[in-house]
Amino acid sequence: RQYTVNYASDDGGDITGITTEEVVSGEHPSGTTDTPKEHYVLNHWVADVDVTINNQTVTAGTPLTLEQILQVVVDKDITFTAIHDRQYTVNYASDDGGDITGIATEEVISGENPSGTTDTPKTHYVLNHWVADVDVTINNQTVTAGTPLTLEQILQVVVDKDITFSAVHSLIEEPIIPDEPATPEEPIAVPDTGEQSFISDSSIFVTMSVSTIVLLSIAGSVFHRKISKS
Repeated sequence: RQYTVNYASDDGGDITGITTEEVVSGEHPSGTTDTPKEHYVLNHWVADVDVTINNQTVTAGTPLTLEQILQVVVDKDITFTAIHDRQYTVNYASDDGGDITGIATEEVISGENPSGTTDTPKTHYVLNHWVADVDVTINNQTVTAGTPLTLEQILQVVVDKDITFSAVHSLIEEPIIPDEPATPEEPIAVPDTGEQSFISDSSIFVTMSVSTIVLLSIAGSVFHRKISKS
């Protein structure tokens, strides 16, 4: 007795191997090849009826791997269908203040979370926040495009569309260092020559040595005595 084993795919892929085969009762299927379409990835297979694997009954619709299909004991007509997951592209970018030094893009299964990346700020810049180019969902809340996000929040985004996260940096303002004050000029040292300056009644500066002052004092005294005698 032979039974018909069919292979099918959902909208996310195509069966590029055999699509049907006749299998003798009690034997195993040969399996086939599924090729996911762009932006899709094969998740698992399901059978449309209960099947027997290693003497265990596996309920229809239970996720199966291709290796498990090859162990099925065929005792009825069976259709195995490939189930795919939609993937979305998550990109990471940076403004002029930094560089993405981790992954720049990744494919994320619909409903899953991004892996995140690493941003390295340039000199004189600091990472301020991230923004998404579309509305995203975090903890069942819609976050509007352009809203500041932390990397931790990005890791909680439920991906259901293509998204680009951009790192936004701030310029670090360098402290203003005042100019050094001008160094005052040293006063010019005047050598001590033993001279002294006097101001006459007519405000004329007269410079005389100490010895000249002494002689003038003596001469003045003598002159005063002569006048007194007279």
